[in-house]
Amino acid sequence: MPVVDMLFSRFLNSLFQNFMEHLENQWKKTDHTEVQNLIREETLPLMEKIALRALILDLHRKKETGVLTGETPEEQYACYCEHWLTEKQNAEDIFKEYPELERLLSKQITQIYQFVVELQKHLEQDKTEIIKIFCDGASFEKIRTLKFTGDSHKEGRRTVRVELDNGTILYYKPISVLIDRLVN
Repeated sequence: MPVVDMLFSRFLNSLFQNFMEHLENQWKKTDHTEVQNLIREETLPLMEKIALRALILDLHRKKETGVLTGETPEEQYACYCEHWLTEKQNAEDIFKEYPELERLLSKQITQIYQFVVELQKHLEQDKTEIIKIFCDGASFEKIRTLKFTGDSHKEGRRTVRVELDNGTILYYKPISVLIDRLVN
């Protein structure tokens, strides 16, 4: 789902940016812009799944107390997004009311970030073999796009479709395939 179609997209983008800034302080040797660009489209829908119920509940509470302006539900939603979710104090109040929400969102972003950094490291370590076996000798410098497939396991790791800047598409599975090789 495109990010612009998501409910509460401005709020989630802002949260994503804040979490990324926090992670940049922890991971000094990483190209944060590249990682951030790779994971944004995949992470925001996952964040929405986590936050959606709490934000809808908060929206309805504000509607019931009469603090939202607007005649129609669409106008009230716009008021909520433009006023309540863009002001930093209001976002902090949501996290005070739903402390588990902040923890879950932070955990989701951190795990995905660490996973992508790990993926980049493995691609670099195995670059010579990847070029030889999968790229028909064509070199690559970086990942062009990522697309998560399947469920996450073991600290957010998941199978991911990786498109390299030379056009090669790989599927990265973050587990050892040694058992598969021995059985087959």
